[in-house]
Amino acid sequence: DFAARKIHKEYLALVVGEVPWTTLVVRKPISYVRAVGRTVSSPYMRGARRTDSSPYMRGPKKGVALEEGDASGKACETHFDVAARYKAFTLLHVQPKTGRTHQIRVHLQSLGHPLAYDPLYGRATPLRLREFRPRIVNADDGEQVVLNRLPLHAWKLRFTHPETGTEVALEAPMPRDLKEFICLLHRHRT
Repeated sequence: DFAARKIHKEYLALVVGEVPWTTLVVRKPISYVRAVGRTVSSPYMRGARRTDSSPYMRGPKKGVALEEGDASGKACETHFDVAARYKAFTLLHVQPKTGRTHQIRVHLQSLGHPLAYDPLYGRATPLRLREFRPRIVNADDGEQVVLNRLPLHAWKLRFTHPETGTEVALEAPMPRDLKEFICLLHRHRT
């Protein structure tokens, strides 16, 4: 069903910037390269000779969005809808119509609105409290990390049960840390 694109997926994504649109469909194909400067090792390689050509020493796969219609990349499509706007951030409902690796993250970066924290496609340093509350009396309080993971949440999943044929709809509540971060945005960025 995933390969046949019969599974409906919805995500919540918190991105940098105030997007200028309410709804947007992105159909940019993605090409993949290996990220430079990072290595991956495997526990199965113990004692083995590691060389630059070893498949276990390549960097992580990174997607690059191409121009729409470019046949050199893998075709993909993502639908974005604004859920909430904050000063310097936007919460989006996201529906990927294809299932490419890092598809949402790549498309967001290509739009100039990467995830609020994304070491591979955007900001690599955690967000700290001082960025939201500039008048903090105790400097140590300002160093408190308020976001240090991808603010991308797999929210809804809908598919047809393979045996009964009935539709199955699942919804995962937003994790506590993302809820707390959005509350911080409500207090300081609305």
